[in-house]
Amino acid sequence: MLNPDSILRRLPKLDEKNLLVLDSLRFIIEMLSFSYEKFEELVLDLSIENKEKEYAPVFFYCWSIIDNSRRFIRLYKQLPTRSGHKLVKKIEYVNKPRNTFQHIDERIDETLIDSKQPFFGTLKWIFHDHKSKTIESFVAVSGIHYSESHKFKVVDYNERLDISDIVLTTVDKKRSAEVNLSELKQDIVEIIASLENELLNQFSDQGAKLIDWSRKRDILFKFKNN
Repeated sequence: MLNPDSILRRLPKLDEKNLLVLDSLRFIIEMLSFSYEKFEELVLDLSIENKEKEYAPVFFYCWSIIDNSRRFIRLYKQLPTRSGHKLVKKIEYVNKPRNTFQHIDERIDETLIDSKQPFFGTLKWIFHDHKSKTIESFVAVSGIHYSESHKFKVVDYNERLDISDIVLTTVDKKRSAEVNLSELKQDIVEIIASLENELLNQFSDQGAKLIDWSRKRDILFKFKNN
């Protein structure tokens, strides 16, 4: 999601709050990138025959993406803006399912039992089989399967894709809620690109000197006891 030369890696000297927020955004984006990479890899593994089926890691990374998307939104809203943070409003739909997940112990009866949903929801996606040049639809359930109803988006085979339309189905109080994680990823990428462009223009107008923070960023300290 971030290029090696991203402006978020070369921030100029700013006031402490803005430097902290922007660098934290950079770190959240890197966590999202890692989670998406692992998540999509595991979803693809589930789609291919003769692969060991692992379900808990798939849902772990899925909910990590939801949770860190929420943090991404909240951090972004700490930045000064003239647009009322309009860019991130289009991904705020992650907030309600994230809140249900965060307070799952309080909502077992009011949401999960009545809706007949497993704790961590279900995932559905489209697999583009490049051998047969056809598509297959999959559903992964995070526990006991209660519901038989699954609807899929009608799509055509795409030779450029392995997986598409990965959708998490969960609950928002007593209503079903869906998050299209494939679309969420694309939206976040677009928000990042817009933010980077805005920062480049702003720092250029200010004549700000960009800094290589690599020696002071993401450091591991090692101490030996004598």
